[in-house]
Amino acid sequence: MLRFKTLSAIVVLVALLSIGGTIGWAEQEQPQYGGTIVLQESQDFVGLNPLQETDYYSRGGMRQIFDSLLELSPETRLPAALLAEKWEFNKDGSEITFYLHHGVKFHNGQELTSEDVKFSIEWILAPNHATKRKPDLDWIDHVQVIDEYTFKIVVKPESVPNAAALTTLATLRISVVPKDFAGMTLEAFNEHPIGSGPFEFKEWVRGDHLTLVKNTDYWLKEPYLDQVIFRAIPKLATAMLELEKGGVDITDNVLSDYIPQYKEREDIVIQQVPAEDFYWIGFNVIRAPFNNITFRKAVSMSIDMDGAQQVIKGNASVRAYGIVSPTVWGNDREYLKNNVALKKDDEKAKQLFQELKDAGVIPPDFSPIVYTPPDPVRIKLGEILVTNLQQNGINAELRTLEWATYLGLLYGEERNYNIYVIGYPGFPEPSYLLEHLFASKNAEPGFTNWCYYKNPAVDLLLDTAARTLDHNLRESYYVAAQRLILEDYVVIPAYHNLVTRGVRARVHDYHAFTDYALVSPYNNVWVEPRK
Repeated sequence: MLRFKTLSAIVVLVALLSIGGTIGWAEQEQPQYGGTIVLQESQDFVGLNPLQETDYYSRGGMRQIFDSLLELSPETRLPAALLAEKWEFNKDGSEITFYLHHGVKFHNGQELTSEDVKFSIEWILAPNHATKRKPDLDWIDHVQVIDEYTFKIVVKPESVPNAAALTTLATLRISVVPKDFAGMTLEAFNEHPIGSGPFEFKEWVRGDHLTLVKNTDYWLKEPYLDQVIFRAIPKLATAMLELEKGGVDITDNVLSDYIPQYKEREDIVIQQVPAEDFYWIGFNVIRAPFNNITFRKAVSMSIDMDGAQQVIKGNASVRAYGIVSPTVWGNDREYLKNNVALKKDDEKAKQLFQELKDAGVIPPDFSPIVYTPPDPVRIKLGEILVTNLQQNGINAELRTLEWATYLGLLYGEERNYNIYVIGYPGFPEPSYLLEHLFASKNAEPGFTNWCYYKNPAVDLLLDTAARTLDHNLRESYYVAAQRLILEDYVVIPAYHNLVTRGVRARVHDYHAFTDYALVSPYNNVWVEPRK
């Protein structure tokens, strides 16, 4: 029997620290009330109704105005209490009962109850409501109110049990709004939202700024900040200037060339943590000789991925050894780094290529094409691979396509590509990337298993994990599945992007790991007076 040692929260945090993450929940200075914090967003908000909007930039403002049922713990990356103080599954996972905190009030003084939760979730699910959140909750049949502070989410029969249900609610921050939008029209609520969060809406000037003020009656804890301002500054170079002179306190990104110099300054702190995404070089394994594991291993040994990652994304990424990001449980990073990842070995690669040529596996006129999208970083990665293959006796060539053509190639019926360079967004549990990219059910034209990889053992592990409510068992299944995939060398892991924030030193108890959480069970941001 295989046994796996799961990564504890402490091990994960140590791993993050070792690659440059800034983590720490204890503040040494004495917090103080008052002051304004200014946050930069690269784009303006689309809207402020959490039942409708899903875009990344709107989430920053909505997070301050609204509370969600569950929070994602920054320490364990598992669902944790927020509006719901506890919950329980029934025996078969067909129902999840939630118990709300008592005494939570919306900004208009109305108490938050189970009826508001039912309205919020079922509004998203209503067939006549066009919202991008609907697919995220398509596993929910309905919400049943038990009493003022207790309700059940009833899972659709075909989705029972849904082991990722709580992670979905926590990660996507399924927020609660007042029933019937507190008597407001949908349009009016989007422009003047009412939530139960730590800050209340004051003013939104589209394309310029959003201003929020302290909710003095916040149920969780009293916010230290008096005011929060989000400024829309699309040009990152302009945002850097504002950060340097104190016009903004936190930027949503930092130009990579600025990172070294900012790390030398006393008035700016650079915070970096790995994103949940994954970038890689992939093989189409239904085509010869890419269906040959020896060939794939020889290609993997031809490239120094550690060096390539540093050259192309050194200040803004971390080397990937697996598919699952270091910030996600079950990533198995150290095992994969030490036992599966292949180091550059040109002599061995040349030997293997020659053996395959002698055996007729590689034809005499073999000239594989490495495809990339028009992204400079991925073009450079493709160039490095092509150069390394040519040096090892494989006459590879690079071909860059416009995005529409590139995606058409990957999703197309013909499946006539060899090697490709791509990335994919992640989610705070292993199932998302492993299923999307490697499950056999997705190895069809139009789906996302672009390697066309099929492994019944991997499928069984993924399917079992998806229906296992015990977290430790789920983690062991995902660890096993990822090992099988990577031991088949169908991809060469490249990097995970780093979420990078520029933070003025006057800001305390802010952590990039929690994104724009200014007040949460884990932190309460405060600022020193401006100098």
